[in-house]
Amino acid sequence: MHGITVRAVELLVCQKFGEDAWERMKVAAGLKISGNFLVTEYYSDIVTYRLVDAAEEILGVSSEQFWEVLGEYFFDYVVEYGYSRLLSVLGETPVEFLENLDTLHCALGRVYPIRPPLFRCETRKNGMYLLHYYSKRRNMEYYMMGLLRRTLDVLYKTKIELVLLEKNEHEDHCTFSISFSKTGSPNPGSIQEAVSAPLQPPDSLMPSARISPSTFAALCPFYLIFTRDLVIKECGRSILLALPALVDAAHRLDQTARLVRPWLPLTFNNIVEHQNSVFLLDFDCQTAGGVKERSLKLNGQMLYLPANDTMLFISSPYITSLEDLSAKGYSLSDVPLHDAKREFILASENFALEHKIISQLEDLTQRLQQTTKQVQDEKKKTDKYDSVTILFSGVVDFDKFCLSKTGQTGAMEVVRLLNQLYTEFDALLDTKNNPNLYKVETVMDKYMVVSGAPNVLPPSAHAEEIVLLAMKMRRCLRGLTIDSKGTTVRVTIGIHSGEIVTGVIGNRMPRYCLFGDTVNMASRFQTTGKEGMINISQETVKCLDDGSGRLGYARLEAAGKVYLKGKKEPVKLWILHESLTSAAVDRIRKRSMFCELL
Repeated sequence: MHGITVRAVELLVCQKFGEDAWERMKVAAGLKISGNFLVTEYYSDIVTYRLVDAAEEILGVSSEQFWEVLGEYFFDYVVEYGYSRLLSVLGETPVEFLENLDTLHCALGRVYPIRPPLFRCETRKNGMYLLHYYSKRRNMEYYMMGLLRRTLDVLYKTKIELVLLEKNEHEDHCTFSISFSKTGSPNPGSIQEAVSAPLQPPDSLMPSARISPSTFAALCPFYLIFTRDLVIKECGRSILLALPALVDAAHRLDQTARLVRPWLPLTFNNIVEHQNSVFLLDFDCQTAGGVKERSLKLNGQMLYLPANDTMLFISSPYITSLEDLSAKGYSLSDVPLHDAKREFILASENFALEHKIISQLEDLTQRLQQTTKQVQDEKKKTDKYDSVTILFSGVVDFDKFCLSKTGQTGAMEVVRLLNQLYTEFDALLDTKNNPNLYKVETVMDKYMVVSGAPNVLPPSAHAEEIVLLAMKMRRCLRGLTIDSKGTTVRVTIGIHSGEIVTGVIGNRMPRYCLFGDTVNMASRFQTTGKEGMINISQETVKCLDDGSGRLGYARLEAAGKVYLKGKKEPVKLWILHESLTSAAVDRIRKRSMFCELL
């Protein structure tokens, strides 16, 4: 079933019953589909029927009622896709519209790889108007009833009453009686005559001369005439070129071709009954040795000729696109000039391009919806980490540097410095080589990194990751100058370990944020600590201690105690003077590689 139908089911339920009901329906139907159904995709009929059965369970409505409501909703939905113009030109009256329904579905079958239903209209001698509906799909007649009611009400201001007279499940055939009543009409019963009266041209416009057989054959190179016994009497030159065997002897149509549409037994009476339908015949083109060479599909109209009790089939090749035209060995010159199929074939190329663009847009929309849902889900989460290590860095005398730079040129120098700085730092946080380091944010010259979140690590591990990063950050600044005098850029780094709470904040530009006293302490160690040094808190030093009581992998110097904003008592400060020992670097690198493999 085409995705536009399944998508309509989704929107109907969400708009009228709520998204929660839709999610429960999907669970009841056993469907594990993330995101929305796509209009340009095709889904198994089982998907739709499971959803309808689930609606009976979750929404408390019968499947027949749901199909009818869906049919009414579907009209309003397809109008948004521009189908209203197509529907409005099917006829000037409701009856003409119904008589052209089969033509519409046949045309849609060319564009979409679906098996459309069949429609046949009949007027009884007693004035009863009947609609015959053929569909291989179960219970779709109720869907059709709702769709017709809504369509005729909107397009023709006409109310209709559909009564199911007979349902033959063996033949997939339903027969309905239809009564019409004009909206607001004082005499609703008179609408039957008004809408079904055929238009007769004035006598002055009636043809006064017959065309010759040769002219007719030139106009319709794919015509066919056969008797009540289905014996082919005449055929156009284009058919003879494809089926030369028809020249020598009389052939029966049912032995030469297969009736593809309507899906009925190929009999003369069935053809007479379905003259308003579009017929599709599939001929087998054979070589001189009787071997099937290719298939010739012709679609067109059947006209009964009462003068000699024969049937005329005016047709043209069944072509859906320029590619199909070439594949079947035809060119546009094989299609008569008056045949609208020429324009249809050319227009199909534009449709294919539009269909591709819509498909790409849907795919992009689907991915955006999934990403948005993931962000919303993450925003609902608030994770607590018992132990992480946070690093803050800042450029020494950055405020003085900014004040010395005025005008547009000065502003560009500030931007250039920060860009160089962040580029160097970001390279150190490559997720492939350093999966346990997470860049939280940058504000002016301040650079914030955490280890231990969102990837959980033991205290000694995340502390070592941050200490190693701090040494690399200082090392990568060698040769980077802050002014024309060649002054080397220096950074002050503050490191602290402790517990935090994390969450995703914001709608337009959601961010992964860290909260807690640990964040404040790390920031204040950077602003209060020794300039140009790596300032480490006592808590981080404890994390670095592996239990042996020795800090052989790091050379630290006690720098006394400092007062930090918000703390009543001074806190102990440590300075890391030199890089880690080579043994420690190797050990950390091996652990990082192991984490990466995980």
